[in-house]
Amino acid sequence: MKSLLNFGLLKYLFAILNLVFCITSYAVTTQCVPELSEIKLEGKLIIQTYPGPPNYESIEEGDRRMDVWVLHLDKPVSCIQLVERDNNGELMEFDGGSFIRIIAYDDTNLDLTPYENQHITIKGRIRARQAGIDLLPMLLDSISMFNDEPVIKK
Repeated sequence: MKSLLNFGLLKYLFAILNLVFCITSYAVTTQCVPELSEIKLEGKLIIQTYPGPPNYESIEEGDRRMDVWVLHLDKPVSCIQLVERDNNGELMEFDGGSFIRIIAYDDTNLDLTPYENQHITIKGRIRARQAGIDLLPMLLDSISMFNDEPVIKK
C-alpha cells in the first residue's frame, strides 16, 4: 500500500514537472527574434530551385532558373520582430518558419557546395523578406560563423 502511495505521488510530481517544462519550452520558442540581430541556427543545408528573372513566376514560361541555398531548420523560428514600425508606432512582427534562405556574398571565403544535404551550424544576421526576389520569408546574411569556424572577408 505504501509503495502504491509513493508511486501515485511520483506520477503526480512527474506530471507537474512535465507541465512546467512544456510551458517554459513554449514560452522560449514563441519569442520573436529581433530583425537584423545575429543568430546561430542549425539544420540541413539544401538547394531549392525557384523561377528567377525576368518575372520570377515560371521557369516553363521563360524565367531563368534560380538555385538558392536554404537551411531546413532543426527548430523553427516563430517570428521576426521587424525594425520598422506600423502607422501607429507599434513594432510589427513577421511570421517565421522552418526554412531560411542563406545569402552568402562573394566577398567571403564561404563555399557551401561541399555541405549540400548535410547538417550544419551557421551564424549570421536574420532579416525578413523585403521583396519577392528574396523568395523565402526569412533570410540569413552577413554570415560570421560556419560550423563554428569564422567566415573571413576577402
